[in-house]
Amino acid sequence: MLGRVLTISTLLCVSLVVAVPASAQSTLVVLGLRSVEGDDDVARSVTDQVRAAAADLPDVEVSSTTVSMSQMGLAHGCEEIDAVCLSKIAEGLEADRIIYGTIRRTSARAAYDYGISLSLYDAGDGVISRTVDDTIARSEAAGAALAERLKKLIRRLGSSSTGGSIEVQVNVADAEVRVNDEVVGTARDGVLRLEGLQQGQYRVSVSHAGYASHVSTVTVLEGSEAQVSAVLVESAAEEFSPDAAPVLDEGGGHRLQWLGWTLIGVGGLSLAAALVSAVVVRNIDDDPLLNAYRQEVDLGNRRALMTGAAVYDDVCDAAHDGLPYSLEHKDVAEVADMCSTSATLEVLQWVFLGTGLAAGGAGVALVLTGASDSDSAAAAASAPRFALLPTVGPGQARLTATLQF
Repeated sequence: MLGRVLTISTLLCVSLVVAVPASAQSTLVVLGLRSVEGDDDVARSVTDQVRAAAADLPDVEVSSTTVSMSQMGLAHGCEEIDAVCLSKIAEGLEADRIIYGTIRRTSARAAYDYGISLSLYDAGDGVISRTVDDTIARSEAAGAALAERLKKLIRRLGSSSTGGSIEVQVNVADAEVRVNDEVVGTARDGVLRLEGLQQGQYRVSVSHAGYASHVSTVTVLEGSEAQVSAVLVESAAEEFSPDAAPVLDEGGGHRLQWLGWTLIGVGGLSLAAALVSAVVVRNIDDDPLLNAYRQEVDLGNRRALMTGAAVYDDVCDAAHDGLPYSLEHKDVAEVADMCSTSATLEVLQWVFLGTGLAAGGAGVALVLTGASDSDSAAAAASAPRFALLPTVGPGQARLTATLQF
């Protein structure tokens, strides 16, 4: 009798031990996703993959129920799929958790992808605990690629961690990632995931030596993951900018000799333009019509002195005022045009001269301090800064040139 009691007690203990982990599992129902644009085949395929991925969640038993969100909404008379409606659905299906969502096209045009939104309802708390979103290329809407993306999405959906995340995908391995101008890591194998981020906007910069940088701004929400897909394009040549860092050799030289020769060329052209301007101004001053009008103005000034009238110290002022004296009006208008042209060229002459001297001097300095092609590259330093700011006004011209090493 005692042996039977011990046997029964042992069996009861074993049964209790086995039942404890079984009772810890919760029943999860995955409702069929709703397609906004009527892509029902895609919605069914994605739903099957979601059910398969949900089986990997810990302490969860996925129900074999295959009803859709639309069907359950109609059955319970729900105008909206909210917490109240989901409570009724969970009670009817005897579910502890419900995954539901929608799939929609990302564009109304012919070239579109699919945006997927999944939500998790917790019947015990009576709340929609988390919502995650992702975008899947139309070419990946089936097969292994879709399965892998949905597994990641389900892991995010079932995660208990707080905050949001950013996943950076880049086509170049070991690219450096900065968030709000701070280095946060390197995209090993082209992927870097940042978790536990507070809600808000983040400026993400992805860069790699020899490639043009990618900069984008993303919004991080609680419990969601923002995606950054960076395509870095290989740079044919580095652009010169005030913030660029030229490569130095061991002796302190830089590799901006090309810029030096360019500035020397600009300086030469500017000096040539100044010379041409001076020649044109000289030809205008020697023009026979202008000299004839100058004589007429002199005669007019003598008569004006005798009568007490105003005199003209500048021939061009008289021409702009349209005083013909003994000349025809069309000749006076031509003189006025020559005066305007001469005044403009005189201003440009000084601008060209200043630009030529500044650009040429800066170019010579860069060439003389540059490293030879045979020197090896060493540490980086700040680039020389060069800027030209011409200012032209009535009767005056100014050129500000700045060169800083």
